Amino acid sequence: MRKVFYTTLLLALCVNLLAQKSVTKIDSLLFNGESYLAIKEAKLVLKKEPNNYVVKMKLAQSYRLNSQYREALAALNSMSRKSCGSVFYCEKGQNHYHLRNADSAVMAFSKAQQLNPASYQIAGYLAKIYFARDKYNEALKQYQIMDSLQNESNSSTKTMVGRCLISLKRNKEAISCFKKAIAVDSLIMSNYDYLASLYDAYSKRDSAQYVLMAAIKAAPNNAYAYKNMADFYANVNHFYRSIPLYESFLDLDIEGLYTRIVLIELGKEYINIKNLDKAKSYLLDVYSTDDKDYVPCLHLAKIYNLQENLDSALYFATRANKFFGFDKKDQEDILVELATAYEKNGDWEKVVKVYIQLALESRNYITGYYYMKAGVILYDNLKRPQEALIYLNKAIDEYNKSKLKLSDWHDFTNQKINQIKAELFFKS
Repeated sequence: MRKVFYTTLLLALCVNLLAQKSVTKIDSLLFNGESYLAIKEAKLVLKKEPNNYVVKMKLAQSYRLNSQYREALAALNSMSRKSCGSVFYCEKGQNHYHLRNADSAVMAFSKAQQLNPASYQIAGYLAKIYFARDKYNEALKQYQIMDSLQNESNSSTKTMVGRCLISLKRNKEAISCFKKAIAVDSLIMSNYDYLASLYDAYSKRDSAQYVLMAAIKAAPNNAYAYKNMADFYANVNHFYRSIPLYESFLDLDIEGLYTRIVLIELGKEYINIKNLDKAKSYLLDVYSTDDKDYVPCLHLAKIYNLQENLDSALYFATRANKFFGFDKKDQEDILVELATAYEKNGDWEKVVKVYIQLALESRNYITGYYYMKAGVILYDNLKRPQEALIYLNKAIDEYNKSKLKLSDWHDFTNQKINQIKAELFFKS
């Protein structure tokens, strides 16, 4: 009897050792990124020990790391509910997260957090999901948990706390948060950018400028510090300050992620200071890499209109109009350049069509101005007074709707209407 007992015990120990060895092997395969082989190994063990909880969990992890999320969930669902701990629910949450089952992921992670409230990983997943779904109060709570678990020593977590506070319009708290984030890690440029934007929102431009200058001082070789400072100066029309900073960005931008944007900004800034040849060189660089990009085409059309190079202005304005994206302001600018080129070229029919299109699409105080331009050209250049009256009267209607004082436009349009009416009266 004793012999049978010891034999059984020995066999159990051997099986346990073999299972432990298999778990170690699976871990090793996962560590080396060989999740497919880890799946095969886990399945071999489960043929002998179908109820082995640890190996079933390893199988689920292997499926997840092999991007087989549905198979991972099936493996998890086959496990006994009695053995379900925070690891189980966290694993389940991760698979639902990757399958974009947000509600199921939140449910799983919430159960995991109840069982293990001190898990940074679980709070991180919940925070990401809530933030992506614009549930900023819930996201803030999770990021604050993460921050406390790290003894407030992680700048990236503080950044996300600050972003949640901005979304909740708690800007003063956000300012304090971004200051702390910079104190923890002075090399994360986005924190300076957020802080400067908050100061700018309070019209504290001196404080915003100081913050962005501090970013350059903290990281003099960081291209984005120069871009953020340049953007600030560009927004307040300090072109002579923004240009050298954008050029410094180009010198430092090894990754090239924002090169196109900065080349366009430099083109625009040089247009503002009337250095058209320099502007043209930057914009043609962008155009040469993508001739279907409407943005450089728009600004090149502006340059060529200013230089009276009408063929080139028409070419680029037409291309910009053809490949235009979704920005209404850009579309208006494109049509204005197109109208300018047609007008300088004396193509009056096309000018009128563009101004009417501008009037129909602008829907703001300038609508009346575009109707007025169409009416004036119809009368002065195309000698069609009846049509001109229609659009000039539309211009008056639009001026009257506007809350802005447009007395100069209003008076000029009325004078033109009276002139046309007088002419028609004498002709009749």
